[in-house]
Amino acid sequence: MIDLDSLIGEVCGDQKQGAGYGYTRQLGYHPILAVRSDTGEVLHIRNRKGKANTQRGASRFVDELLARVCRAGHTGRIVIRADSGFENHKQFKTLDRQGVEFSIGVKQSKQVRALIAQIPETDWVTIGDYPDTGEAQIAETQLGTWRLIVRRTRLVGAQAELFPDWRHHCFATNRTVPMLVADIDHRDHATIELVIRDLKDQALRHFPSGRFHANSAWTVIAALAHNLGRWATQIGLPNQPVQTARSRRRHLLRIPGRLTRTSRQWTLRMPARWPWQNQFTIVLNTIRALPARDEDQPTPQPPRRDHPSPKTGQDVPAGNADTRREHQTANNTRHKDRHPTNPAKSTSPTQPIGGFRLRRAVAFYVRHGITIERVLTDNGGAYRSTIHAAAYRTLEIRHLHTRAYRPQTNGKAQRFIRTLLAGWAYGAIYRSSTERTAALDGWLWHYNHHRKHSALGHQPPIARLNERNQP
Repeated sequence: MIDLDSLIGEVCGDQKQGAGYGYTRQLGYHPILAVRSDTGEVLHIRNRKGKANTQRGASRFVDELLARVCRAGHTGRIVIRADSGFENHKQFKTLDRQGVEFSIGVKQSKQVRALIAQIPETDWVTIGDYPDTGEAQIAETQLGTWRLIVRRTRLVGAQAELFPDWRHHCFATNRTVPMLVADIDHRDHATIELVIRDLKDQALRHFPSGRFHANSAWTVIAALAHNLGRWATQIGLPNQPVQTARSRRRHLLRIPGRLTRTSRQWTLRMPARWPWQNQFTIVLNTIRALPARDEDQPTPQPPRRDHPSPKTGQDVPAGNADTRREHQTANNTRHKDRHPTNPAKSTSPTQPIGGFRLRRAVAFYVRHGITIERVLTDNGGAYRSTIHAAAYRTLEIRHLHTRAYRPQTNGKAQRFIRTLLAGWAYGAIYRSSTERTAALDGWLWHYNHHRKHSALGHQPPIARLNERNQP
């Protein structure tokens, strides 16, 4: 699965060769890039002038991309996803003739709007896992020889008066997968924005030269550096979520150290209390243990298809009503799992925790030999509830509140929340809320048993607990 997109690399100097104003009205360059969806590595990138159209050079870019992927050893099917900026029916035919599946957005032209209007109301399928504040439906029609899958959304409730009409989003595809699966896969194209964010957070934050070709070389080098960082974490830490560029730079690359010379030998001395020392050592040892590439291995030839692909709906299994219902339920679950919620909302300290969660927390600390005498919270309404107060009285715990409008009174909790958001919630790339939740236990274990704290004498919290529990 390959995603195509373009980005605006903003520059400040008006003397930079090739820089111009594009559709965003920002001075800069307009590179085009292709990203592998599952790993986030850049497969191909090319710099373009700032005033270049989105589709400029896209056909040749795709041809080079396919040849590069095949030379790398890929022999399976290839799916290319892109937004409506890359809509080109000539390119559609070329990709289909080469045996490449595509899922590309379509603009709301007069012809497309007429096709949408002709879809019967009985053909629209409601997506059940959509938020309660809105409604989403999906249907399918024909755009020439291609499948045209349409998704429409609208608001419900009090906000429906602002936008009462349906808003439509369309894409064309030659894939033969069911309609809901094609829609979910196409919407996952948005993950390429995470790669663009990482690139702009690294070398593509600026373009240093005044020459266009030098900046083009800089763009390629930036993509190589991004891939090396991704590969380092994916190979060295395969069981952990993929880190963002900022977290990877902080944990593995931006490490203080000094060179010393003793007995005519240079030694690189690393910090003795680096919080991510274990991660750095694991990644370094894993990369050093990689086997060398076998140069005698033959290069696979690109796959070719001798016949055109089946067109819309011809090979899609129909099945009976129960089969379609089960398939729709399974894909609705998959759709819900692929759209993560905001972790800040689910971990907000002002949400009601009730007596049950308070008792569970007290029982956890009791098992570790800790007796709770006082609990300090802020002045949120959840902590002033009757249920909360009754739980404190039952457990014989004194409840203290911070000073009004003075969150620094509970500064340790605020610092932990900031560390939690930076290290767990937003420090890695998750594809679903389930994946983010599953990574929480591992992060807490690392925080309690391995992360060294300067306030504890550069020891992890578990070491301080063991000291207090000693007779």
